[in-house]
Amino acid sequence: MNLLQYFNTPEVRKAFHVNEKLKEVTPFSNFVSNNWQSPLESSNWIYDLLILNGGYRLLHITSNVDALLSETGAWKWIKKRKLSVKTPWTPWVSKDQQLIGYRKEYDKNFTYLTIHGNGHNGFLDRFDIAPGIVINFMHDLPIF
Repeated sequence: MNLLQYFNTPEVRKAFHVNEKLKEVTPFSNFVSNNWQSPLESSNWIYDLLILNGGYRLLHITSNVDALLSETGAWKWIKKRKLSVKTPWTPWVSKDQQLIGYRKEYDKNFTYLTIHGNGHNGFLDRFDIAPGIVINFMHDLPIF
């Protein structure tokens, strides 16, 4: 089962309160793609609202070769939040010792995770690891 199939199961749709009229969860929306306009501000404000003020656990995932949402950009806004590091930059390797990515945990329940060698859709392309990441994070278990 891949990540999209998992998100489309009745149990997950119910848990996430997905509108029953929505036929299928998809990774892209034509409406959004066709109507997107560059905002005056980025989405950084939502992180402040959720992490700094809301106390929510948050997992931010990037791919290290994503040309649109780069690791460099992520590091820049993470640094601006002045979060304390709980777990340093930790490599994540497969059972056969291949590098999958890295994890760094901060205070305020914020975790930054990278997926090595994938582009913009890296998380969706890694059906071998994506469901486990989501399930472990939702149940407050170690991601890897």
